[in-house]
Amino acid sequence: MNSAEIETRPGERYLKLYLAEQIPAILAMEYVQEVLMIPARRITPMPNMPECVVGLLNHRNRVLWVVDLAQLLSLQPLDHNISQYNVILIQAQQMTLGLLVPEVNGVKYFTPDLVQSSKELVTSALIPFLHGCIVQEQELILVVNAEAILLAPALYRK
Repeated sequence: MNSAEIETRPGERYLKLYLAEQIPAILAMEYVQEVLMIPARRITPMPNMPECVVGLLNHRNRVLWVVDLAQLLSLQPLDHNISQYNVILIQAQQMTLGLLVPEVNGVKYFTPDLVQSSKELVTSALIPFLHGCIVQEQELILVVNAEAILLAPALYRK
């Protein structure tokens, strides 16, 4: 795909990921710095942290907190006995955070008018972390709010 084709695609760019095996979501690319696949041993566990905080990652001479996104959103936590993690580095308001997710599924394009309210479709615990959802081809795709993730109260209590 050349740069002219990218510019003419309709809609905004989103990174498609899975919060859990059957829960697809998208995250606006403007917040995504990088997507990594790293060995689990590169994340250093830290004592006395909230349960969703998996530990610290040293990446390119920066130390970043890494959280289990599903657990932060009150979903089933990832299996922490795996050898590799998918980590999405997000940044907003001069804060950077690593999000552990089970799967990353590439860049997708959606127009903002496709986003609809998710209040009747998801649990109340998820609503503060979403812009809404998109129903496409009989699939419910959650639109994650990166800024809400970075400011999640659960990250700041022990």
